[in-house]
Amino acid sequence: MKSDTAVIMRIVYVVLLVTLFACYANSDIKAATKRQVPVTDTRRSLRKRCNMPEEYSRNDLAAKYLQAMKVSLTGTLLKTPKVLPNVGNASLLQEMAYDEAKRVAGEDWPKFGLTMVGEHRLDNIHDLLKRIIQDDVPGDFVECGVWRGGASMYAKAVVEAYAPRSRRVHLVDSFEGLPKSTTPTPVDNDLWSRMDYLKVGKDDIADGFKKLGLLDGGVLFHKGFFRYSAARLRDELHVDHKGIALLRMDGDMYESTMDILYNLYDLVPASGCVIVDDWTIPECRRAIEEFRTRNKVHDEVVSIDDRAVFWCKSHAREIDQSWYNQFNASRKAE
Repeated sequence: MKSDTAVIMRIVYVVLLVTLFACYANSDIKAATKRQVPVTDTRRSLRKRCNMPEEYSRNDLAAKYLQAMKVSLTGTLLKTPKVLPNVGNASLLQEMAYDEAKRVAGEDWPKFGLTMVGEHRLDNIHDLLKRIIQDDVPGDFVECGVWRGGASMYAKAVVEAYAPRSRRVHLVDSFEGLPKSTTPTPVDNDLWSRMDYLKVGKDDIADGFKKLGLLDGGVLFHKGFFRYSAARLRDELHVDHKGIALLRMDGDMYESTMDILYNLYDLVPASGCVIVDDWTIPECRRAIEEFRTRNKVHDEVVSIDDRAVFWCKSHAREIDQSWYNQFNASRKAE
């Protein structure tokens, strides 16, 4: 990851330029206020100087900022190469040419890019968060399984574009890759734990947030395998009297998916939503379907693309923890 930092940061420079433009506009308005010049006159002057149409609005700037962020985080802006998924040393993975269709769809592993979810799934984060903000659904954004942090960076950018500092962004991850199976009769394949490319340190991710101007007290990191980190986050949110307006799950494995759901699902209020990135991975889908059946969750599952889905809660529901308690009692320590 560190060897790739310089290239990755070139990718996001366009985002910084757009941000600077927005700050420039804001500083013009602040300066005008000090001189007691009407804000409307300053905005007209800015539009004229930048050849902006009269109807150009804050939402237009937000849309352009988020579009720049999206193509930068995914690596589509510079058409960065991909690597073939495999176990072992990340530096030895085979490099392949950029494929725009696969990158947009989130069907490859970018060599230089901060997320592998693709543009459609980032659009889904945008649309759900914007609706949640507009409808004043209470709670924070939580992502479980963050890789290089790009999806959470995008969620933070959306919050800042539409309702600055109104919601916190939580990144839940081991920051050391995926765990080995802990059940007596393993459901999951331990190949996940041997994929070094999926191991990205917390400091590297925090540095990405910082360079994008997104790192503040509203970005929180929760380190550990989900069995432990999701449980700690649950306790912290209870203490803070906070919920989860949007829960994004990218755990890949049966065990990890169950850990997320049983610790965090009941903190999502009515009208809050749950995103499942790994719907097409059999072990993940099995966990989702078992959980929904066991807890009588009947909200419609909506496709985002060929791999991911989401649903929004029609009403709050308590979760029966008895199955999960027995499940945990059968597991070995990690």
